Amino acid sequence: MKGDKLMRRQKKWKQVLACMSAFAVTASMVPAGSVSAAETGDGTPYTAEGVYDVTVPHVIVNQIYGGSDDGNASHSFIELYNQSSDTVDLTGWRIAYRSSRDGDDSEAWKYLDLTGDIGGNGYYLIRCGETTGTDYQVPSGDQEWDIRLHNKGVSVALFSEDVQPGDDFAGAVTESNRPEGYVDLLAVQGNDEEEAQMPPVYEGRTEAVQSKKKAVRRVGFADTDNNADDADSLDYSETVDPEMGPHGPEGSGEEGGETDPGTGEQPGSGTPEETYHSSSFENGAALTLDRTGDVTLGEADPDGGVAEIVSYNSDNGKAYIVNGQQGLLNVVNVNEDGSLTTENTIEVQNLIDGFAYGDMTSVAVDTVNDHVIIALQAADYTAAGRIAVLDYEGNLVTSYETGVQPDMVTVSSDGKWILTADEGEPREGYGPGTTDPAGSVTLVNTETEEVRVAGFAGFDSSVLAGQGILFNKVDGQILSASADLEPEYIALDPDGTKAYVSLQEANAIATLDIEEGTFTSIKSLGFQDLSAEENRVDLSEDGEYKASVYPHTVGVRMPDGISAFEVNGVTWLATANEGDAREWGEFSNEAKEDIADAEDIVAEGVRVLDHSVTAGLEDGVNYVYGSRSFTIYNADTMEPVYDSANEFESRTASYLSAWFNCSNDDIEIDSRSAKKGVEPETVTVEQIGSRWYAFVGLERIGGVMVYDVTDPASASYVNYVNTRDFSSNVSGDVAPEGLAFIPAEESASGYPILLAACEVSGTAAAYTLGGSAVTPAPSEDTAGAVVLYTNDVHCAVDGYSSLAAYRAQLQEEGYDVITVDAGDAIQGEAVGSVTEGAAIVDIMNTVGYDFAVPGNHEFDYGLDRFLEIAQDEAQYEYLSCNFVDLLTDSTVFEPYQIVEMNGENVAFVGISTPETYTKSTPAYFQDENGNFVYSFSEDDFYETIQNAVDSAAEAGADRVIAVGHLGIEGTTEGWKSTDVIANTTGIDAFIDAHSHETIEGKAYENKNGETVPLTSTGTKFADFGVMTLNEDGTFSTELIAPGDVDTQSSEAAAAAYQTVQDKIDGYNEDLAYLNEKLGTSEVELTINDSEGTRRIRNGETNMGDFVADAYRTMTGADIALVNGGGIRDSISAGDVTRKDLMDVNPWNNEMCVIQATGQQILDALEHGARMNPEESGGFLQVSGMTYEIHNYLESPVITDSMEMFQGIDETKERRVQNVMIGGEALDPEKTYTVAGSFYTLQEQGDGFTMFQGAQILQHEELPVDSEMLISYFTERLNGTVTAEMYGNPLGDGRITILTEKEEDPGSQTPGTQDPSEDPGKNPADGTDNSTGQQETSDPAGTGNSGSVVKPVKTGDENRIYPMLGLLAASAVLAGGTGVYVIRRRKSS
Repeated sequence: MKGDKLMRRQKKWKQVLACMSAFAVTASMVPAGSVSAAETGDGTPYTAEGVYDVTVPHVIVNQIYGGSDDGNASHSFIELYNQSSDTVDLTGWRIAYRSSRDGDDSEAWKYLDLTGDIGGNGYYLIRCGETTGTDYQVPSGDQEWDIRLHNKGVSVALFSEDVQPGDDFAGAVTESNRPEGYVDLLAVQGNDEEEAQMPPVYEGRTEAVQSKKKAVRRVGFADTDNNADDADSLDYSETVDPEMGPHGPEGSGEEGGETDPGTGEQPGSGTPEETYHSSSFENGAALTLDRTGDVTLGEADPDGGVAEIVSYNSDNGKAYIVNGQQGLLNVVNVNEDGSLTTENTIEVQNLIDGFAYGDMTSVAVDTVNDHVIIALQAADYTAAGRIAVLDYEGNLVTSYETGVQPDMVTVSSDGKWILTADEGEPREGYGPGTTDPAGSVTLVNTETEEVRVAGFAGFDSSVLAGQGILFNKVDGQILSASADLEPEYIALDPDGTKAYVSLQEANAIATLDIEEGTFTSIKSLGFQDLSAEENRVDLSEDGEYKASVYPHTVGVRMPDGISAFEVNGVTWLATANEGDAREWGEFSNEAKEDIADAEDIVAEGVRVLDHSVTAGLEDGVNYVYGSRSFTIYNADTMEPVYDSANEFESRTASYLSAWFNCSNDDIEIDSRSAKKGVEPETVTVEQIGSRWYAFVGLERIGGVMVYDVTDPASASYVNYVNTRDFSSNVSGDVAPEGLAFIPAEESASGYPILLAACEVSGTAAAYTLGGSAVTPAPSEDTAGAVVLYTNDVHCAVDGYSSLAAYRAQLQEEGYDVITVDAGDAIQGEAVGSVTEGAAIVDIMNTVGYDFAVPGNHEFDYGLDRFLEIAQDEAQYEYLSCNFVDLLTDSTVFEPYQIVEMNGENVAFVGISTPETYTKSTPAYFQDENGNFVYSFSEDDFYETIQNAVDSAAEAGADRVIAVGHLGIEGTTEGWKSTDVIANTTGIDAFIDAHSHETIEGKAYENKNGETVPLTSTGTKFADFGVMTLNEDGTFSTELIAPGDVDTQSSEAAAAAYQTVQDKIDGYNEDLAYLNEKLGTSEVELTINDSEGTRRIRNGETNMGDFVADAYRTMTGADIALVNGGGIRDSISAGDVTRKDLMDVNPWNNEMCVIQATGQQILDALEHGARMNPEESGGFLQVSGMTYEIHNYLESPVITDSMEMFQGIDETKERRVQNVMIGGEALDPEKTYTVAGSFYTLQEQGDGFTMFQGAQILQHEELPVDSEMLISYFTERLNGTVTAEMYGNPLGDGRITILTEKEEDPGSQTPGTQDPSEDPGKNPADGTDNSTGQQETSDPAGTGNSGSVVKPVKTGDENRIYPMLGLLAASAVLAGGTGVYVIRRRKSS
């Protein structure tokens, strides 16, 4: 997965799933009245205002084991856990237990009143009835309860007061039935999945996993009010990790009382068996890291310095690693398999004649001039240092004098500048006979050999101290800026004009103008507010992880390593906020302070800045060294936009709880909490594909944190790798000091690699990067270039795994591969709607898509949601040259991107359809006053696209591929893909979407008469496309059905297939409850004609009738209007499931009933018929009425540039005629009640503006569209679709389409459309195409009773008469709305 925001989104939709699943069980239950919240108290999930909130740390039911006579654990038990850090008095609390109907305790609740305390982050065990199990010995409990819990479905509730729940406490726990004093509930169904094994009460949803072997246990103490998501099973017939088992007052069970430190039980008393991890912790993350190489460069040393800084040479595939302790520069080969081997060492102590070597501190590689550059400090701490320039073999080329104590060296990307950060520390302290050297940056112009040393003499330390920049004070006097500011690290901005210099101890960044050689500014980095909840920190060395908030306390960021990167034209700076004290001679600016947290619990001996010797501090505030985080700043303003807050601590505590906050020379838990914690030491930000990632090295506990920083203000956690071996104090890779990144194209393995130099262990590690974010570099002998493409997938997820296999096979064969989607991927089935697109994006990330174009349905969850997807969740990039933010007059996404493929620069230009205004929801693109604030460039459509194509060509594109969501059939004239080709030049190939057409390859002429190939894959993953870029400049296209892919053609293909399929299976499992059978259908309810061609958007079908009947019947309206584009799927004859009905209307559209005039209805029908016989998403299926479309007439509808209805051209005859409602001619002056989606009737969807201002009669009380279908099917049709009602696949004659004008009303009408034909075809002559319709009930409510309303002729000259309405059926269908237990879900 991608990061925390995506994880949060997935958790959110899982909660939606849980609620929907709960509905399946409780749909008939009318909620009781509301109850008041419990009183706020320690350990309860209530805010100070008494509002129920599970994010408030509280006591939870952590684990339940039932067992039986032949169970595996010795006793059944209930284990509680305290999420908070406070001890909670349980006196007066009680446990309530009840079994499923399968058990003996199903009739009434059993209660146990609790006594005693539960410690902060500690356990409380209730040992229950004994079993005959011997596999696991359950320890004695804090309380014993003489009752044996059932093993096939149980509910255990926890209350903070004496409560006896009422009868309404059943099914899913809701706001309505949650009793007073409610704290938590854990429930599980028996693993036989029988209804009798369902627990009587549960939170959200429950899973069928409990047995005599298996307990249910929360994962990571999670409580999101969803038992299925929060918990998993634990098998006591197998070996159980002591930490996973029950914790009694004397420890955990099995063979003793040792527990994992950091969990509230006897800190440090036990150690997990697994002390080493060779791979990153999150296996399914977008970016994974595997340790594929290591090399030892010297003996481990707790003082460090053995392997400090590493730099990679892409020219020769070697890494250069500093061992300053011994004066050796190690040369290490980075091999094809990702391993490391030492080639040789270069002795540097005697490189420069006349220079007394003191230390080597840094190395950088200059591939422009073929040099390796090292920084050397002098033996005399007050003397100037040196830059030594070596050739690749280690021979000295030249040297330059630097300022004092050069601590870091870097070189500009063009090789022109070498810079060193000259720290100038007063290593013997202050006073007589000592020297405080000036801090500086040395700049060497390699073209002119000029050397300049930039210092800080021009800055006033008193003024800077007033701005929050820290300075030492000696004898009460602030030291000067020139002496006290100590450059630590340098990051160059991407254009090479500025250098950003970290002044660690001053907590500041200085900006250097490189050409001028002068500092232009010094700015404070600010402080981390440790009283804020998100910055909770563990300052107490008590042997466990206890994060608290501390009033009047801040973290001083004080970064060591920094890294500059550019995103969207803005330079950003990432800082690793280590913190550092100054201790020189007799001087120290460090003090120890006892600090009380918000609960007055004191952390003793916390290292803080000494106010008496530090300027720039506020009185009454504790200043802690470092913020234990990394921060991203806007480099121009130095304003922070993101901080990782307490994530480094919380995640290391989760992954490595036994060694939380240990140091780099011991494995003692919590030994660094009062000091600087994990100590973020170094950071590098690198681009992988289209995304940017920050790699942050942690000096103390070790390892590297990885964050996605593509959107710097919304950076998100990705992964963590730590290859330290915690079996001894210093083993494995300890204390990463320097990082170097090798891009895939520069790596011998073809995969990106991260190198880490670990100064305490004296090792270097190579981490090969994998995951969906990584595309291997092509081999030197590229087989060719291929673009894989999909369009209009509409959540048909099963094809993605085959696409992934095919992609992997091509890459393995040496092809350059780019994978694109042309839009409408994230909407169309339940897996999309219930996750608001998150599941589809996750799957596409896993496949490895590179680019996508926003289709109109990408916006169906709201513009804000789509932008969240594009910016935070999608690891591919959205492109659109014509989607514009009118407030900023800039495109929302990049217009194009250029990628090198097989030696050519290939541009992908994204184009979105202007129909998005009406095919999505127009209000999404408007401000609160109804003014459009976003545009799809409809007024200068061709010019906008041409400008993007020309810009790509000017930027160096050799070929331009347009990826458009435009379509041909049924698309507005002027906005078709063929129109774009005909009115532009420079597009070499066109990948199309939107109209669901299957086009393997057709050619169309552009503005200059040149042919442009166009292709499209249809819809629902019927095929995916393969576009080969031939070496002669042409293109070849092929469509491949996913089922035709050999997914086992190679190991790479099989692995890619399985990875994606596992992801798909996981989502299918989460949606499995949707497969619940609700009834049957005797016929297929279809959206197609007899040949399988889609008809729902240009003609009547029985599915259109079914949906419209559902809307009208369930609301009691006179008529229902349904846009054909909103009906997305057919239902086969046979069993009908919940998912079947949800896939018909997958939108979760809100529903409404309005009062409209006959004239408004006429205008709506006319607008919907304006494109007939071509398809239109606004084509109206109806119930309660009939109408004719004379499509031989020119449409009189007037629309604006956005295809919004503006009126009727009264000089033209209307196409829609003979409209009947309830068997009577429509009266334009009369008002009628109209049911439909809010999208169509109120939000101007599909351009239906004529209903604006209409009175809304029903809205808030109605369920969403799919739920209305479900209710109609289950309640009104009693779960059976009969052939009598919906037997004709082409409907029951509500919509008549005439293709020719009738010459004589009394004669045959050869121009009438045969219902069996496509509305765009002329009827056949002289053949018998009688539909043979039977008299049936009249779900349409037309009021017909057998009389001829209008003679309608088919091509065989036989009359078709409308169906006879049965009064009884009409009476039922005209019923009221009823009472809905489901509440509507708001559209996002």
